[in-house]
Amino acid sequence: MNGWRPTPALLTAAAATAGLLVIAVLSQNSGLVVVAAPLLIISVWSLLDRPEGRPRVIDATTVPRTHEGATQTWSLRVTDLAGAEIVDATTSCTAHVDTDPASGLLRAVPSGESAELSMRWAARRWGPAEVGSGSCVAFSTWSGFRAGPLPFRPSRVQVSPAIPAFTATGGAPRPAGLVGQNRSQRRGDGSEFADIRGFQSGDRLRRIHWPISARTGQLHVRTTYAELDSEILLVLDAEEEYGDSSTHAETSLDIGVRSCAAMAAHLLQRGERVGLQVLSSVRPERVRSRGGSGQLRRILHELSGVRPGALGAGMGARNRIRASRGTLVVVVTPLVGTAATTLAAEAAQRGLPTVLVDSLPAVTASGDPRSG
Repeated sequence: MNGWRPTPALLTAAAATAGLLVIAVLSQNSGLVVVAAPLLIISVWSLLDRPEGRPRVIDATTVPRTHEGATQTWSLRVTDLAGAEIVDATTSCTAHVDTDPASGLLRAVPSGESAELSMRWAARRWGPAEVGSGSCVAFSTWSGFRAGPLPFRPSRVQVSPAIPAFTATGGAPRPAGLVGQNRSQRRGDGSEFADIRGFQSGDRLRRIHWPISARTGQLHVRTTYAELDSEILLVLDAEEEYGDSSTHAETSLDIGVRSCAAMAAHLLQRGERVGLQVLSSVRPERVRSRGGSGQLRRILHELSGVRPGALGAGMGARNRIRASRGTLVVVVTPLVGTAATTLAAEAAQRGLPTVLVDSLPAVTASGDPRSG
């Protein structure tokens, strides 16, 4: 079946031509024939140049995952366009996605029997997003015939949180192990020079400092600072979200997610073992403490799927902070609800060093945070 149908413009031109010619014959007015001639030519040309075939859309494509603020390209390919002169598309995206062009209206001239439409986009907020939902229409010469609208499915993209700049110079308490990149307060195996002292039983021969040993006549060895390998558990309070998520302003969840991403990136780069726990009744996720670049990808993936959910009765036990002895617990919370602070207090009572980070955004004029 031919997918091309006459457009209202062609039907209007044909009707106007017929009407003018009838009036010209009845009134014997040759001037009306001159007026109707261009419309007649366009109508006949469009009918003779009617495209064949049935245009179809190949699903739109873009990257499956990206970061906040990263500019990406979305593209759509339409085929079987023999005889088509132009292709128009109308696209829309979920909230917090900027597009270029901002209107979402795209146009392309077919090359052969296919056309490719594309736009640039960038996500302003972490989480799942849909890009490029809409339909396209193909037009023949003089816009006499059209095919469509041809709908196409949106591309689903997982947006990871941005990683703001973050630095910290102090080491975590009670380091366990000797593989991190932070200098310890104690001496042991490492790469950073500490001191030279006299040889003692148990010292390794490869640490003997031969120039000083030869000069003094007694063996001396080089000592180094041990390197930290601490375990840090990032706990994100996602029980409620305070702020208006429909604007560009950060909500409490935005601040919390981006803060966890920044701390995870910084600590993992220093060689620490980092884990993540999300306090929520919707997605109470946990990521076991590990090191390496792969751990950062795992943490960012979980952070991009965080959803707020109040902890009801009995939910506190399920979300109990689980960490081994000596783990530094960093709780990122807006400090409004009681569930996260109660769990943090329980962790501190169990002997875990605990730090609270306030993620509450700016408040309204009345002094109360707005719930988004």
